[in-house]
Amino acid sequence: MGERLRCLVKQLERGEASLTDLKKNLEYAATVLESVYIEETRRLVDTEDELSDIQSESVPSEVRDWLASTFTRQMGLMLRRNEEKPRFRSIVHAVQAGIFVERMYRRTSNMVGLSYPPTVISVLKREHALKFIFYELLTRYDLISRFKIPISAVVSFVEALEVGYSKHKNPYHNLMHAADVTQTVHYLLLKTGMVHWLTELEIFAMIFAAAVHDYEHTGTTNNFHIQTRSDTAILYNDRSVLESHHVSAAYRLLQDDDEMNILYNLSKDDWRSFLSQPNGQRIFLQLTCAVFYSNGSQSGGREAKS
Repeated sequence: MGERLRCLVKQLERGEASLTDLKKNLEYAATVLESVYIEETRRLVDTEDELSDIQSESVPSEVRDWLASTFTRQMGLMLRRNEEKPRFRSIVHAVQAGIFVERMYRRTSNMVGLSYPPTVISVLKREHALKFIFYELLTRYDLISRFKIPISAVVSFVEALEVGYSKHKNPYHNLMHAADVTQTVHYLLLKTGMVHWLTELEIFAMIFAAAVHDYEHTGTTNNFHIQTRSDTAILYNDRSVLESHHVSAAYRLLQDDDEMNILYNLSKDDWRSFLSQPNGQRIFLQLTCAVFYSNGSQSGGREAKS
C-alpha cells in the first residue's frame, strides 16, 4: 500500500493524477486497513508474536508508567480536562497493530515462493485477492509508471475481473485461482530467469494473461460446451471455446470502458505487440499449471483442476 501511495504522490507531482485516482487510492487504502483490522480482531497472527497475549499486569509498574508517560506526554497537552488519557492496554494494542502491519508488508513483499503465507491469503481472499496481487506485481515491475497506467484504471479493471470470476459461482476457477496463478507466474518468471530475457511489455502481457486466463469460466469443459451446443461453443466454432471466451471477454472490458482500459496509453506498436502475445502466454500458463497438477481434464461435465 505504501508503494501505491508513493506512486500516486509522484503522479500528483507530475500532474498525471486526477481526483478519480485519488478517490480510488483512498478507497483501496481503506480496504487494506479494514482487512488488517479484521485480521487483528480475529487474532490470525503468527504464534511467534510475543505481544499477542501480553497482559498489562505482567509488566512492571515502572515500565507501564514510562510507556504511558512517553506515549501520552505530548497528547496530554491537547486533551481537555474531562478527557481520559489513553490506558496502557490501548498503547499495547497500538504496538500490536504496528507489528502486524509491518509483518503483512514483509509477506506481501515476499511473493517469490510457491508456499505463499496462508495468513496473508486469509486476508487477501476477502473478495480482493486478485486486486492486491495484480497491483503489487504491476508496481513491483514498475509497469504502471513505464506504460503510464492510471491507477484508477487498474482498480476498475481488476474489480471488473473479480466480478467476472464470481459470475458463475465457480468453486475452483474463481478469483482466488486467478490470484494463485498470477502469483505463480511471477514466481516462475524469477526462478527460471525468464524475467531477464523478456521485455517490460512481455512481462506486462504475461501478468495480464495470468490474471484473465479463466475470466468468466463456466465451470465446465470445452467438450461439455461442444456436446451441449452452447452459445459460447457456437460463437467460437467449437475451437478452444473457453480459452477464446476468456481472452475475448477480458479485451471487451478494455474496449467498452476507457476508465478501466489499462492499455489506453500504449503506443500503436506496443498495442499490436501486446495482442500478439497469446500463444506464448498460453504455453507459459500451461507450464504454470503443470507445476501444480498432474491429472488431465475430464472429457465432459464438471471440469477437473487443470
